[in-house]
Amino acid sequence: MDNGGNSFTVKVVDKVLVSAEEPWKDHWLPFTNFDLLVPPFDVGSTFFYKKPSHGSFPTIVNTLKASLSRALSLYPPLAGQIEWNGAAGENQIHCNNQGVDFIEVVADVELKELNLYNPDEISVDIMQVTKLKCEGIVIGVMLDHRIVDGYSANMFIAAWADMTRSITPSMIPSFERSYLAPRSPTVYSPLIDNVFAPFVPPSNPDNINLSEEEEEEDDEYILVNRIYYIKGEQLKKLQLLASENGCRRSKLVAFTSFLWREVALSMEESGQYNEACNVVVTVDGRRRLCEGEGEKKEKLMASHFGNVLSMPYGSKNHSHSGSRVLADGHYQRAFLGYNRLGGRPKATTFNIKGFCRWRDVILSVSGTKIRDHGPDRFWVGQADIRIMPCSI
Repeated sequence: MDNGGNSFTVKVVDKVLVSAEEPWKDHWLPFTNFDLLVPPFDVGSTFFYKKPSHGSFPTIVNTLKASLSRALSLYPPLAGQIEWNGAAGENQIHCNNQGVDFIEVVADVELKELNLYNPDEISVDIMQVTKLKCEGIVIGVMLDHRIVDGYSANMFIAAWADMTRSITPSMIPSFERSYLAPRSPTVYSPLIDNVFAPFVPPSNPDNINLSEEEEEEDDEYILVNRIYYIKGEQLKKLQLLASENGCRRSKLVAFTSFLWREVALSMEESGQYNEACNVVVTVDGRRRLCEGEGEKKEKLMASHFGNVLSMPYGSKNHSHSGSRVLADGHYQRAFLGYNRLGGRPKATTFNIKGFCRWRDVILSVSGTKIRDHGPDRFWVGQADIRIMPCSI
Protein backbone atom coordinates (compact mmCIF):
# COMPACT_ATOMS: atom_id res chain seq x y z
CA MET A 1 0.00 0.00 0.00
CA ASP A 2 1.23 3.48 -0.89
CA ASN A 3 1.77 5.99 1.92
CA GLY A 4 2.80 9.33 0.49
CA GLY A 5 5.46 7.72 -1.69
CA ASN A 6 6.48 5.14 0.93
CA SER A 7 4.94 1.69 0.60
CA PHE A 8 4.11 -0.75 3.37
CA THR A 9 2.57 -4.19 3.53
CA VAL A 10 -0.86 -5.03 4.92
CA LYS A 11 -1.80 -8.58 5.87
CA VAL A 12 -5.32 -9.79 6.65
CA VAL A 13 -5.04 -12.07 9.67
CA ASP A 14 -8.71 -12.96 10.10
CA LYS A 15 -12.10 -12.13 8.62
CA VAL A 16 -15.30 -13.16 10.37
CA LEU A 17 -18.99 -12.33 10.15
CA VAL A 18 -20.35 -10.65 13.27
CA SER A 19 -24.12 -10.77 13.76
CA ALA A 20 -26.38 -9.19 16.35
CA GLU A 21 -26.73 -11.17 19.53
CA GLU A 22 -30.09 -12.66 20.44
CA PRO A 23 -32.87 -11.74 20.49
CA TRP A 24 -33.46 -10.17 17.07
CA LYS A 25 -36.49 -9.97 14.79
CA ASP A 26 -36.58 -10.24 10.99
CA HIS A 27 -38.36 -7.15 9.61
CA TRP A 28 -38.30 -4.49 6.88
CA LEU A 29 -37.52 -0.80 7.39
CA PRO A 30 -38.65 1.66 4.68
CA PHE A 31 -36.56 4.59 3.53
CA THR A 32 -37.65 8.14 4.21
CA ASN A 33 -37.61 10.89 1.58
CA PHE A 34 -34.29 12.06 2.99
CA ASP A 35 -32.71 8.60 2.67
CA LEU A 36 -33.68 8.57 -1.01
CA LEU A 37 -31.59 11.69 -1.62
CA VAL A 38 -28.34 9.91 -0.83
CA PRO A 39 -26.44 8.06 -3.59
CA PRO A 40 -24.98 4.59 -2.94
CA PHE A 41 -21.59 5.24 -1.36
CA ASP A 42 -19.93 4.54 1.97
CA VAL A 43 -18.84 6.94 4.69
CA GLY A 44 -16.48 6.16 7.50
CA SER A 45 -14.58 7.17 10.58
CA THR A 46 -11.10 6.08 11.60
CA PHE A 47 -9.63 6.10 15.11
CA PHE A 48 -5.88 5.88 15.79
CA TYR A 49 -4.49 4.72 19.14
CA LYS A 50 -1.05 4.43 20.65
CA LYS A 51 0.10 1.13 22.10
CA PRO A 52 -2.45 0.12 24.80
CA SER A 53 -1.11 0.17 28.32
CA HIS A 54 -2.83 -3.13 29.09
CA GLY A 55 -4.40 -6.01 27.21
CA SER A 56 -3.00 -7.98 24.28
CA PHE A 57 -4.10 -7.36 20.69
CA PRO A 58 -6.10 -10.65 20.51
CA THR A 59 -7.91 -9.74 23.73
CA ILE A 60 -8.78 -6.30 22.37
CA VAL A 61 -10.04 -7.79 19.10
CA ASN A 62 -12.26 -10.30 20.91
CA THR A 63 -13.65 -7.55 23.14
CA LEU A 64 -14.47 -5.41 20.11
CA LYS A 65 -16.22 -8.29 18.34
CA ALA A 66 -18.33 -9.11 21.39
CA SER A 67 -19.36 -5.47 21.93
CA LEU A 68 -20.05 -5.06 18.20
CA SER A 69 -22.51 -7.96 18.37
CA ARG A 70 -24.34 -6.25 21.23
CA ALA A 71 -24.33 -2.89 19.42
CA LEU A 72 -25.81 -4.45 16.26
CA SER A 73 -28.72 -5.77 18.32
CA LEU A 74 -29.47 -2.14 19.14
CA TYR A 75 -28.97 -1.05 15.49
CA PRO A 76 -30.50 -3.87 13.37
CA PRO A 77 -30.40 -1.97 10.03
CA LEU A 78 -26.58 -2.10 10.11
CA ALA A 79 -26.68 -5.90 10.33
CA GLY A 80 -29.11 -6.12 7.41
CA GLN A 81 -29.03 -5.29 3.73
CA ILE A 82 -30.84 -3.19 1.14
CA GLU A 83 -33.16 -5.41 -0.89
CA TRP A 84 -36.29 -5.26 -3.02
CA ASN A 85 -39.41 -5.68 -0.89
CA GLY A 86 -41.97 -7.14 -3.27
CA ALA A 87 -44.85 -6.56 -0.87
CA ALA A 88 -44.07 -2.83 -0.65
CA GLY A 89 -42.96 -2.47 -4.27
CA GLU A 90 -39.72 -0.68 -3.43
CA ASN A 91 -36.21 -1.11 -2.07
CA GLN A 92 -36.09 -1.19 1.72
CA ILE A 93 -33.67 -2.15 4.48
CA HIS A 94 -34.11 -5.84 5.26
CA CYS A 95 -33.17 -6.25 8.91
CA ASN A 96 -32.33 -9.94 8.55
CA ASN A 97 -29.21 -10.04 10.75
CA GLN A 98 -26.92 -11.16 7.96
CA GLY A 99 -24.11 -9.53 9.95
CA VAL A 100 -21.11 -7.39 9.05
CA ASP A 101 -17.57 -8.29 8.09
CA PHE A 102 -15.06 -7.81 10.88
CA ILE A 103 -11.49 -7.81 9.60
CA GLU A 104 -8.30 -8.17 11.63
CA VAL A 105 -5.24 -6.70 9.91
CA VAL A 106 -1.54 -6.29 10.58
CA ALA A 107 0.34 -3.42 8.87
CA ASP A 108 4.11 -3.07 8.60
CA VAL A 109 4.11 0.66 9.37
CA GLU A 110 4.27 2.87 12.44
CA LEU A 111 1.59 5.35 13.43
CA LYS A 112 3.91 8.33 12.92
CA GLU A 113 4.63 7.17 9.36
CA LEU A 114 1.03 7.22 8.17
CA ASN A 115 0.12 9.93 5.69
CA LEU A 116 -2.96 11.34 7.44
CA TYR A 117 -3.08 14.28 5.02
CA ASN A 118 -4.46 12.02 2.30
CA PRO A 119 -7.20 9.79 3.77
CA ASP A 120 -7.59 7.93 0.45
CA GLU A 121 -4.27 6.22 1.18
CA ILE A 122 -5.66 4.73 4.41
CA SER A 123 -8.16 2.17 3.18
CA VAL A 124 -10.72 0.79 5.61
CA ASP A 125 -13.18 -2.06 5.13
CA ILE A 126 -16.58 -2.38 6.82
CA MET A 127 -15.31 -2.99 10.38
CA GLN A 128 -11.55 -3.22 10.57
CA VAL A 129 -9.02 -3.37 13.38
CA THR A 130 -5.37 -2.92 12.37
CA LYS A 131 -2.28 -3.58 14.47
CA LEU A 132 0.66 -1.35 13.53
CA LYS A 133 4.38 -2.09 13.78
CA CYS A 134 4.63 0.20 16.82
CA GLU A 135 1.78 -1.87 18.39
CA GLY A 136 -0.59 1.04 17.96
CA ILE A 137 -4.13 0.20 16.86
CA VAL A 138 -6.38 1.62 14.14
CA ILE A 139 -10.15 1.07 14.29
CA GLY A 140 -12.05 1.77 11.07
CA VAL A 141 -15.81 1.90 10.57
CA MET A 142 -17.36 2.10 7.09
CA LEU A 143 -21.14 2.41 6.71
CA ASP A 144 -23.61 2.74 3.83
CA HIS A 145 -24.64 6.39 3.51
CA ARG A 146 -28.08 5.35 2.24
CA ILE A 147 -28.75 4.02 5.74
CA VAL A 148 -26.93 6.56 7.93
CA ASP A 149 -25.82 10.17 7.92
CA GLY A 150 -22.92 11.45 10.04
CA TYR A 151 -25.15 12.00 13.06
CA SER A 152 -26.56 8.46 12.94
CA ALA A 153 -23.15 6.91 12.30
CA ASN A 154 -21.87 8.69 15.40
CA MET A 155 -24.79 7.32 17.43
CA PHE A 156 -23.78 3.79 16.47
CA ILE A 157 -20.05 4.31 17.05
CA ALA A 158 -20.73 5.89 20.44
CA ALA A 159 -22.94 2.94 21.43
CA TRP A 160 -20.30 0.45 20.28
CA ALA A 161 -17.62 2.30 22.24
CA ASP A 162 -19.84 2.42 25.34
CA MET A 163 -20.49 -1.30 25.18
CA THR A 164 -16.78 -1.98 24.71
CA ARG A 165 -16.19 -0.20 28.01
CA SER A 166 -19.18 -1.92 29.68
CA ILE A 167 -21.19 1.31 29.76
CA THR A 168 -24.90 1.48 28.94
CA PRO A 169 -25.43 3.63 25.81
CA SER A 170 -26.90 7.01 26.70
CA MET A 171 -29.10 7.18 23.58
CA ILE A 172 -31.51 4.56 22.26
CA PRO A 173 -32.07 4.94 18.49
CA SER A 174 -35.51 5.51 17.03
CA PHE A 175 -36.48 3.86 13.73
CA GLU A 176 -39.94 5.40 13.62
CA ARG A 177 -40.79 6.66 10.14
CA SER A 178 -44.27 8.14 10.63
CA TYR A 179 -43.11 11.61 11.69
CA LEU A 180 -41.04 11.92 8.50
CA ALA A 181 -43.77 10.69 6.13
CA PRO A 182 -44.67 13.02 3.21
CA ARG A 183 -47.79 15.06 3.92
CA SER A 184 -48.78 15.38 0.24
CA PRO A 185 -49.76 19.07 0.01
CA THR A 186 -51.41 20.31 -3.18
CA VAL A 187 -48.62 22.86 -3.63
CA TYR A 188 -45.06 23.14 -2.38
CA SER A 189 -42.47 25.87 -2.24
CA PRO A 190 -40.71 26.59 -5.57
CA LEU A 191 -37.52 26.91 -3.49
CA ILE A 192 -37.28 23.11 -3.74
CA ASP A 193 -36.27 23.53 -7.38
CA ASN A 194 -33.31 25.66 -6.25
CA VAL A 195 -31.92 22.82 -4.11
CA PHE A 196 -32.99 19.56 -5.78
CA ALA A 197 -33.00 18.34 -9.37
CA PRO A 198 -34.36 15.12 -10.94
CA PHE A 199 -31.64 12.54 -11.51
CA VAL A 200 -30.89 11.88 -15.17
CA PRO A 201 -28.88 8.66 -15.70
CA PRO A 202 -25.74 9.08 -17.85
CA SER A 203 -26.21 8.08 -21.47
CA ASN A 204 -23.01 6.03 -21.35
CA PRO A 205 -22.42 4.98 -17.71
CA ASP A 206 -19.72 2.41 -18.51
CA ASN A 207 -17.69 4.70 -20.78
CA ILE A 208 -18.17 2.28 -23.67
CA ASN A 209 -17.03 3.45 -27.11
CA LEU A 210 -15.96 6.88 -25.87
CA SER A 211 -13.58 8.86 -28.03
CA GLU A 212 -10.13 9.72 -26.67
CA GLU A 213 -11.18 13.34 -26.08
CA GLU A 214 -14.34 12.22 -24.26
CA GLU A 215 -12.31 9.84 -22.06
CA GLU A 216 -9.92 12.66 -21.12
CA GLU A 217 -12.86 14.92 -20.29
CA ASP A 218 -14.46 12.18 -18.18
CA ASP A 219 -11.21 11.64 -16.27
CA GLU A 220 -11.28 15.28 -15.16
CA TYR A 221 -14.24 14.58 -12.90
CA ILE A 222 -12.43 13.25 -9.86
CA LEU A 223 -13.09 13.29 -6.14
CA VAL A 224 -10.24 14.52 -3.94
CA ASN A 225 -10.20 14.07 -0.14
CA ARG A 226 -7.75 16.00 2.01
CA ILE A 227 -7.34 16.51 5.76
CA TYR A 228 -5.96 19.81 7.07
CA TYR A 229 -5.03 20.86 10.58
CA ILE A 230 -6.24 24.38 11.34
CA LYS A 231 -5.57 26.03 14.68
CA GLY A 232 -8.49 27.40 16.64
CA GLU A 233 -6.95 30.89 16.65
CA GLN A 234 -6.92 30.93 12.87
CA LEU A 235 -10.56 29.86 12.70
CA LYS A 236 -11.53 32.62 15.13
CA LYS A 237 -9.69 35.15 12.97
CA LEU A 238 -11.54 33.96 9.86
CA GLN A 239 -14.80 34.15 11.80
CA LEU A 240 -14.07 37.75 12.81
CA LEU A 241 -13.22 38.76 9.23
CA ALA A 242 -16.39 37.14 7.89
CA SER A 243 -18.65 38.83 10.45
CA GLU A 244 -19.81 42.33 9.65
CA ASN A 245 -22.55 44.82 10.49
CA GLY A 246 -23.21 43.04 13.77
CA CYS A 247 -23.94 39.71 12.02
CA ARG A 248 -21.82 36.95 13.50
CA ARG A 249 -20.91 34.13 11.12
CA SER A 250 -20.29 30.58 12.26
CA LYS A 251 -16.84 28.98 11.99
CA LEU A 252 -18.17 26.69 9.26
CA VAL A 253 -19.46 29.61 7.17
CA ALA A 254 -16.26 31.60 7.71
CA PHE A 255 -13.95 28.73 6.76
CA THR A 256 -16.11 27.68 3.81
CA SER A 257 -16.14 31.23 2.49
CA PHE A 258 -12.36 31.46 2.74
CA LEU A 259 -11.91 28.11 0.94
CA TRP A 260 -14.48 29.09 -1.68
CA ARG A 261 -12.67 32.35 -2.42
CA GLU A 262 -9.25 30.70 -2.65
CA VAL A 263 -10.48 28.05 -5.09
CA ALA A 264 -12.25 30.69 -7.18
CA LEU A 265 -9.05 32.80 -7.30
CA SER A 266 -7.00 29.77 -8.36
CA MET A 267 -9.48 29.19 -11.19
CA GLU A 268 -8.91 32.77 -12.35
CA GLU A 269 -5.14 32.32 -12.23
CA SER A 270 -5.44 29.18 -14.38
CA GLY A 271 -7.42 31.07 -17.01
CA GLN A 272 -10.92 29.86 -16.10
CA TYR A 273 -12.33 33.40 -15.98
CA ASN A 274 -15.92 32.53 -16.75
CA GLU A 275 -16.11 29.34 -14.70
CA ALA A 276 -18.16 29.25 -11.51
CA CYS A 277 -17.30 27.28 -8.41
CA ASN A 278 -20.10 25.64 -6.42
CA VAL A 279 -20.04 25.35 -2.66
CA VAL A 280 -22.33 22.71 -1.15
CA VAL A 281 -22.97 22.70 2.60
CA THR A 282 -24.30 19.62 4.33
CA VAL A 283 -26.79 20.62 7.01
CA ASP A 284 -28.44 18.35 9.58
CA GLY A 285 -32.18 18.94 9.67
CA ARG A 286 -33.15 17.33 12.97
CA ARG A 287 -33.39 20.60 14.85
CA ARG A 288 -35.10 22.38 11.97
CA LEU A 289 -37.80 19.75 11.58
CA CYS A 290 -38.90 20.00 15.20
CA GLU A 291 -38.71 23.74 15.80
CA GLY A 292 -41.83 24.91 17.61
CA GLU A 293 -43.32 21.40 17.83
CA GLY A 294 -42.58 20.63 21.45
CA GLU A 295 -40.13 18.65 23.54
CA LYS A 296 -41.52 15.25 22.50
CA LYS A 297 -40.78 15.90 18.82
CA GLU A 298 -37.33 17.22 19.71
CA LYS A 299 -36.45 14.00 21.54
CA LEU A 300 -37.78 11.87 18.68
CA MET A 301 -35.71 13.75 16.11
CA ALA A 302 -32.61 13.72 18.31
CA SER A 303 -32.72 9.91 18.42
CA HIS A 304 -33.80 9.37 14.80
CA PHE A 305 -31.58 6.88 12.97
CA GLY A 306 -31.24 7.55 9.26
CA ASN A 307 -30.60 10.47 6.95
CA VAL A 308 -31.98 13.88 7.90
CA LEU A 309 -29.81 16.17 5.85
CA SER A 310 -29.83 18.32 2.78
CA MET A 311 -27.23 20.24 0.82
CA PRO A 312 -27.98 23.87 -0.05
CA TYR A 313 -25.44 25.41 -2.36
CA GLY A 314 -24.16 28.63 -3.85
CA SER A 315 -22.49 29.22 -7.22
CA LYS A 316 -20.12 32.17 -7.68
CA ASN A 317 -17.00 33.11 -9.57
CA HIS A 318 -13.95 34.73 -7.97
CA SER A 319 -15.41 38.27 -8.01
CA HIS A 320 -18.60 37.34 -6.20
CA SER A 321 -17.60 34.74 -3.61
CA GLY A 322 -18.94 36.06 -0.31
CA SER A 323 -19.32 35.03 3.29
CA ARG A 324 -22.74 33.43 3.20
CA VAL A 325 -23.50 30.22 1.32
CA LEU A 326 -27.26 30.05 1.78
CA ALA A 327 -29.61 31.80 4.15
CA ASP A 328 -30.98 29.62 6.93
CA GLY A 329 -34.61 30.49 6.20
CA HIS A 330 -34.16 29.80 2.49
CA TYR A 331 -32.71 26.39 3.27
CA GLN A 332 -35.33 25.56 5.88
CA ARG A 333 -38.29 26.24 3.60
CA ALA A 334 -36.84 24.10 0.82
CA PHE A 335 -35.87 21.36 3.27
CA LEU A 336 -39.32 21.19 4.86
CA GLY A 337 -40.94 21.43 1.45
CA TYR A 338 -39.05 18.41 0.19
CA ASN A 339 -40.12 16.32 3.16
CA ARG A 340 -43.74 17.29 2.53
CA LEU A 341 -43.49 16.46 -1.15
CA GLY A 342 -45.79 13.54 -1.80
CA GLY A 343 -47.34 11.75 -4.73
CA ARG A 344 -44.15 11.70 -6.78
CA PRO A 345 -43.51 8.73 -9.10
CA LYS A 346 -41.55 5.95 -7.40
CA ALA A 347 -39.06 5.96 -10.27
CA THR A 348 -38.16 9.59 -9.66
CA THR A 349 -34.78 10.11 -8.03
CA PHE A 350 -33.47 13.51 -6.92
CA ASN A 351 -29.95 14.89 -6.98
CA ILE A 352 -28.48 17.73 -4.98
CA LYS A 353 -28.51 20.51 -7.55
CA GLY A 354 -25.13 21.81 -6.43
CA PHE A 355 -23.46 18.71 -7.90
CA CYS A 356 -25.17 19.02 -11.29
CA ARG A 357 -23.64 20.57 -14.40
CA TRP A 358 -20.60 22.10 -12.67
CA ARG A 359 -17.11 20.73 -12.76
CA ASP A 360 -15.67 22.42 -9.65
CA VAL A 361 -17.55 21.72 -6.42
CA ILE A 362 -16.51 22.13 -2.78
CA LEU A 363 -18.40 20.08 -0.20
CA SER A 364 -18.23 21.53 3.30
CA VAL A 365 -19.42 19.61 6.36
CA SER A 366 -19.28 20.36 10.06
CA GLY A 367 -19.42 17.75 12.78
CA THR A 368 -19.28 20.15 15.71
CA LYS A 369 -22.88 19.47 16.75
CA ILE A 370 -22.45 15.68 16.71
CA ARG A 371 -22.54 14.06 20.13
CA ASP A 372 -19.01 13.10 21.07
CA HIS A 373 -17.53 10.92 23.78
CA GLY A 374 -14.14 12.53 23.41
CA PRO A 375 -11.00 10.90 21.99
CA ASP A 376 -11.14 7.98 24.45
CA ARG A 377 -14.08 6.26 22.76
CA PHE A 378 -12.93 2.66 23.05
CA TRP A 379 -10.30 2.83 25.79
CA VAL A 380 -9.98 5.51 28.43
CA GLY A 381 -6.78 7.52 28.02
CA GLN A 382 -5.44 5.51 25.08
CA ALA A 383 -6.45 7.60 22.07
CA ASP A 384 -3.79 9.48 20.16
CA ILE A 385 -5.48 10.69 16.98
CA ARG A 386 -9.09 10.62 15.88
CA ILE A 387 -10.25 11.27 12.33
CA MET A 388 -13.89 11.92 11.50
CA PRO A 389 -14.29 12.92 7.87
CA CYS A 390 -17.41 14.94 8.76
CA SER A 391 -15.53 17.35 11.06
CA ILE A 392 -13.52 20.48 10.45
